[in-house]
Amino acid sequence: VRWGRRTDLGGSELQVGYSQVEAEAKGMIARDLSLAFKCCAAVESEDEVPSAAANRVSTKFGIGVGWTVSPCLESHAEVSSSPLDGAVLALRMAYKPASYVEAALKYETGMEPGRSKMAFNADCNPVPGLRLSANYEREENKDNPTRLGYELSFTWRPVFRDTLVAFGGIKGMEARAAGQSEHRLVIIGQAGLSLVPDPLTDVSARCAWKAVSEGDRRLGTKAKAETGLVTLRITRKLGVSNGKNGNCGKMDVTGETSLYLVDVGRQRKSESAIEVGISVRGNVRLALGYKWTGFRHGAMTEAAHAGGHVYVRLGLGWATGI
Repeated sequence: VRWGRRTDLGGSELQVGYSQVEAEAKGMIARDLSLAFKCCAAVESEDEVPSAAANRVSTKFGIGVGWTVSPCLESHAEVSSSPLDGAVLALRMAYKPASYVEAALKYETGMEPGRSKMAFNADCNPVPGLRLSANYEREENKDNPTRLGYELSFTWRPVFRDTLVAFGGIKGMEARAAGQSEHRLVIIGQAGLSLVPDPLTDVSARCAWKAVSEGDRRLGTKAKAETGLVTLRITRKLGVSNGKNGNCGKMDVTGETSLYLVDVGRQRKSESAIEVGISVRGNVRLALGYKWTGFRHGAMTEAAHAGGHVYVRLGLGWATGI
């Protein structure tokens, strides 16, 4: 049994809140066959509007069957029904031929024509310490533009040096209306590196890039914007390592510099900061720093858009620390 609540701004003036309760029961009816029942009730509330109801209740019921086709192939089929979406059929297949590779395919379609959704993802560990991931999504709806999404990413933690982590990836999102020439394409790429040369020093670098393109193929109009970010951060802990528990001193000094690349007006903005932090508790860090900003060149002058300020940073971390 699960309960959750979320607020969806949706880009409109109304704030829509959802309170949802789900209940699911699953049991094995044979050695390689399972049966599951699911029901869901959601209460939707929004700001007071004279022409709309303040609260709406929607329900959803589903039944699913899962079976193990082979030791490395599992399948699942589910049929659900709700007053809002109608009847929906979902199929899922998971394939794991070895411990270092896994793939899953999911297809969902409604009984109404012109609405479907497909998702494919694959994970692979070709060598120890290297993880590769690939994802692809396609959603079609007769009332909304067709949406495509894809992503390729990697994470590398070499076994010969466990203090080094490298990561990167590229993600794309595309939307185009059926029978129309309007389109919108967003591509985001990033790469980074984290290194711990000694127990008291952390070094990290990251580069990110984003391109947005939209226009009308029929009219020949096209608008394109590109942005980028390069960041280098170095943290030095002040203190001596404790051999018993491996903890270092409570204070640290951090230096960070960033370069923002903006296509509009060919602006180049740089930011640099230095801060001194103290660990109040194991998962709480308080820091005081100074940051200065300046535009390298562009339509805006250096004198009018350069300066610095003092800031206070509070960091909280429980899962991975700060």
